[in-house]
This record gives sequence, C-alpha cells and structure tokens, in this order.
Amino acid sequence: MSDLQELTRQYESQADEELLRLALESEQLAPEAQLQLKAELARRGIDSPERLEQFRQDEAQATFDPTIYSKRGPGIASALRDWQRYHRQTGEWPIISVVAGLIQVLFLLGCLLFVFELAVQRMWSPTRFFLTIGAVFFTELWLWDRVRGKIRIKEIRSYRTRRRSVDH
Repeated sequence: MSDLQELTRQYESQADEELLRLALESEQLAPEAQLQLKAELARRGIDSPERLEQFRQDEAQATFDPTIYSKRGPGIASALRDWQRYHRQTGEWPIISVVAGLIQVLFLLGCLLFVFELAVQRMWSPTRFFLTIGAVFFTELWLWDRVRGKIRIKEIRSYRTRRRSVDH
C-alpha cells in the first residue's frame, strides 16, 4: 500500500474533531498530507473557513483537561474518553465498543480470580504471582488496544455511512 493510500485511510478513520485539530496545524504537514487532509475535510463537508475558525475558537475556550489531550493508549480510562468523544460528535453511543469493553472488564476480572485461585492452591511466591498477573494483564491490554482500534474504525465508518444515506 502506498504512503498516500495509507494517509487517506488514516484520515478516513479519524473523527471530525481530530481532522479539524490537524487542519489548525496543517502548515506542519508535508504538502501531500495537506492535500489529503483538505480532500477529506471537503468530502465530509467541514472544510469551510468559518467551520475551522469556529473550531479554533471552541478549542481556545475549552478548559485544559490533560486527559483529553493525552495519547490514546490501552486501558479503561482511554476507552471511556473515546466513547465520550464519539458520543459528543455523533449524538450516539458506540454500542459495540461499550459491549466489548464490558466483556474485557469481565475477562480481566475472571483472569485475576483464576490466577489468584491458582496461586493460593499452588502456594506461589508473591514474585511469581505478580509476574504472572503482569504478563496476563499486559498481554490482554495490548490485544484489547488493537481490537478497540478496529472496532472504533468500524463504528466511525458505519456512522458516516448512515449519515450519508440520511443526507442524500
């Protein structure tokens, strides 16, 4: 896949808010990235100078909240922020992501109980117990982050498809 196609795919998967934030700093992007960004903004109908200025003003008025500007990463707090952002932008809750998140929490609790029971039965040392818990949780959270990203892209595309069908 070419860099241009990858960039197009990346922009298509981003929320309007993320693209508008990029547009505010577009001078820092390579010329090809600027063109792709402009094309994606136009495709979504959010490329007007007035829209960008309104977004700039909204961003300037927003109270700084480090959790909003932090990097996306694995974990429940990050998922909650993604769900809230999706809801603010679309007016809908990302049901598939929420259900998957609940399943993840239940799975993590089940893993914790299983490892704890195993450690008690086999009289593991605290070191072995914590290493095992760390390995299980690290692996599960790493996998969950990948799955969550794919679910998020699917929900955004689904929303855009529904929005386009209503607009036409």
